[in-house]
Amino acid sequence: MASQARDVSSALSDRKGNRRGWCAITLCGFGFAFGVAAFIPHYKWISFALIVITGLLSKALSGPYWSIPGLIFPPGVAGGARGIINGLGNLGGFIGPLLVGWLTTLTGTTSAGIYALAAILVFGGLLCRLLPDATASDVSRKTS
Repeated sequence: MASQARDVSSALSDRKGNRRGWCAITLCGFGFAFGVAAFIPHYKWISFALIVITGLLSKALSGPYWSIPGLIFPPGVAGGARGIINGLGNLGGFIGPLLVGWLTTLTGTTSAGIYALAAILVFGGLLCRLLPDATASDVSRKTS
């Protein structure tokens, strides 16, 4: 089901040519669903459904997201840009758990860390809206 979510978002992103829009929608939706799931832990089935939605949105993000460097950078640089993005993502894989652990120690609850991660995801989605215009429309369709 996760690969189908990726395929659907990739197909819609290709059809509309709006990579930054699809990235913003999936990141904001991911953050919102993740935050709400942590906010309502007593409604276990609703929280579980929201966690499933976060997984689907996480996979739906990958297609449009990894096509963006090829739209922004020239072919000789796009591969290196993807490598830098991947390296920064690995750094985030260290900083995210560190942040959650620090906030859990500070507040005594894991909810603060989850809310922080949700806020970072929503902020990332809003930040996607600032990407260059080349990521908002299919330039090749306009020139051909």
